[in-house]
Amino acid sequence: MHTTTVRFDPETWELLKRRCEELGIATADFIRVATVQRLERLRLEHRLIAVELRLKKVERALGWLVRRLTPQAAGPVKGMRPKADDELKARS
Repeated sequence: MHTTTVRFDPETWELLKRRCEELGIATADFIRVATVQRLERLRLEHRLIAVELRLKKVERALGWLVRRLTPQAAGPVKGMRPKADDELKARS
């Protein structure tokens, strides 16, 4: 383990000491656990942002797909083949 020094203003240190005494844990343990929890929260926030970005890509792709597959009043969607019945009528 790495040892380090953390500086607190007197009010914060007293509050920390009091709370740790109430919980029955050492201040070093409290600070260590709080740091690990904070790092985990940051990691999860980063993953959440990545998931949100992927979700936006999926939403855009679905929107594009819906627009491609939704019949238009002006005629078939560009790039889509007409139905077989329409092809037969067009040949007659």
